[in-house]
Amino acid sequence: MVTVTPTEMPTVRVTPSATNITTAQNLSVTVALSGGSGNPTPTGSFTLTGGGYTSPATTLTAGSATINILAGLLATGSDTLTATYTPDSSSSSTYNSAAGSATVTVTQAPTPTFSLTNTSNITVTAGDSTGNTTTTTATPSNGFIGAITLACAITASPANAVHPVTCSLPSPVTIAGATAATATLTVNSTAATSSALESPFRFLAPSGGVALAILYFLGVLARRRSWRGFLAGLVILFAVAAVGCGGGGSSNSPPPSGGTTPGAYTATVTGTSGNLTQTTAVTVKVN
Repeated sequence: MVTVTPTEMPTVRVTPSATNITTAQNLSVTVALSGGSGNPTPTGSFTLTGGGYTSPATTLTAGSATINILAGLLATGSDTLTATYTPDSSSSSTYNSAAGSATVTVTQAPTPTFSLTNTSNITVTAGDSTGNTTTTTATPSNGFIGAITLACAITASPANAVHPVTCSLPSPVTIAGATAATATLTVNSTAATSSALESPFRFLAPSGGVALAILYFLGVLARRRSWRGFLAGLVILFAVAAVGCGGGGSSNSPPPSGGTTPGAYTATVTGTSGNLTQTTAVTVKVN
C-alpha cells in the first residue's frame, strides 16, 4: 500500500462584510480557498472561530462558502476571526489543513429608547372645554419599536387649591418604525358657580309655614298702620330667613362653588415600555 503525502498548503482568505460593526448588526463572512496555479480547487469544509463565536463545519462549494453571524454573538472589542480548513477525501492527498484570519472591531450599540415632548403649555379659564389640550409626542431612537403606556398626573398645584385640574390622555401608543407616535393630552377644570343664580326666596323652604304666617301678620299690621308692629315683624322675618340660610333645614339648591383655584399647575406625562421610563411636563395656567 502506497501512502501519498499531501504537499500543498492552500491559501485561505477570510473576508468579512464589514470591519467595524455594533452589537446590533449582523455580519457575513466569506471564506475562499485557492490551491495555486495548476492545482485543483480545494474541497472539504472549514470552521470559523473568534470573538466568542464558533460556527458549525461548513462545506465549501467551488472553493468558497459564506457564514452569517447574528447580531450580538460577537464579543465587543477587536475580534480575530479564523477559518480553519479541513480537506475531504478528494483533496486530502493534495492539500494539507490550513487557516486564514481577519479582524473585526465590535462596539456596543446604543440602547433603543424614546423621548416624550409636548407641542405647548396650556392656558385656560376655569371650566373651559376648548383650548385645554396639547399633543404629546413619543419619538423613537436607536431602533426602538414597541408599545408605550402613557399616564398623566398633576404633580404641582397652587397652595390649598380647590377643585384642582385633572389630566388624561389615551394609552398606549405604538411605534412600529422610525415614525413618532402622538396622543392628545386633555386638561379638565371646574367652572365657578354663583349664588346669584339661586332664588332669593329659597329661605322660605326651610322655614315653611312660619315664614308664610309672618308675611300674613305683616300684611295685617300694615293695614292697621302699626309701624312699630310692622318693624318688629320685619325683624322676626329676617331672623327666620337667617336660620333658613344657615342650615336650619335642607335646601334644594347646591351651595355656591368658587371652581378651580386660579394659578399654575404642572401636568406630568409618564411613558413606560419594559424597563424604559421617560417623562415630560406641561404647565397649565388657570385664569
